[in-house]
Amino acid sequence: MIKDYNQTLPGLEQDIISKIHRIQKRRIFIRQASYGLLSLGSFGGVIASGIYVKNILLTSGSLEYFSLLFSDAGILSYWKELSLSIAESLPIFGLAMLCGVGALFLWSAMRTAQLQLFKKALI
Repeated sequence: MIKDYNQTLPGLEQDIISKIHRIQKRRIFIRQASYGLLSLGSFGGVIASGIYVKNILLTSGSLEYFSLLFSDAGILSYWKELSLSIAESLPIFGLAMLCGVGALFLWSAMRTAQLQLFKKALI
């Protein structure tokens, strides 16, 4: 063992700190890029599932039940049958897909914005 070895290299501390910052910036950039791509993909999914739900709503007949609800007040005496008919004609799968992809879009957009703020604070 070498005793009393106390030699320090000039600028070693700054080199280590700058290397750590570069690694952090690269990691943040990769995470931000992946969340950004996920946001773009899920936004496309929101648009596609929204179009799907719109087309299914137009063909399912549930809009006629809603128009009947607002045009004839006497139909409210048959509210159980009306609510079951509306629930039966709604596109549950399309609405669930729209909600899921919308939640994924909001989550990934929020994470992208958080990383952008963190990146600005790091610089």
